[in-house]
Amino acid sequence: MKNIVQIFIFCLLFFCLFGNCNNAKETSKMPQTHETIAKEFIQTQGVNIPVYDFEGFAPYLQAPNEDTLYIINFWATWCAPCVAELPHFFNAAKVFANQPLKMIFVSLDLKKDYETKLAKFVKERFDNHTVVALNAPNANAWIEQVDKNWDGAIPVTLFYKGAKRSFYATELEEAQLIKIIEPFIL
Repeated sequence: MKNIVQIFIFCLLFFCLFGNCNNAKETSKMPQTHETIAKEFIQTQGVNIPVYDFEGFAPYLQAPNEDTLYIINFWATWCAPCVAELPHFFNAAKVFANQPLKMIFVSLDLKKDYETKLAKFVKERFDNHTVVALNAPNANAWIEQVDKNWDGAIPVTLFYKGAKRSFYATELEEAQLIKIIEPFIL
């Protein structure tokens, strides 16, 4: 029995070294969709929120589907203007419900608040919208990769469809959101 286990382990290692495992590792670095691999998950209070470092989050900044408008909103539960604008995004999503549109809400809450404040907030206020947590404490290393004009203050929102991009470093009202979204959709 010991020999069979050793042979199995040898075959598994051989396959991973010379077979498809190397290819799987390479393709996981360059995902074709936004289904990237999370560092961890917040799984409490009935919510499941993926947590990314910036490298894991970066694929969200590129359109896997050229026909879809992606809206990436950076926010936090402790940011009053961020919280105030969230219902405007939810309402805009209803207005454009039949359009190719994907909203992703990126929480910049502190890790110590994930299971208490963030999970509770998401459970109470978000329906089926995509929420991810970004655990990338060295913001100076990544904010310019989101947009060169971002100074790090929130709320900010990135809109993109294919090569067309717009960045807003301010709280947005519902009418503003609709005016921003329309040229991307029409």
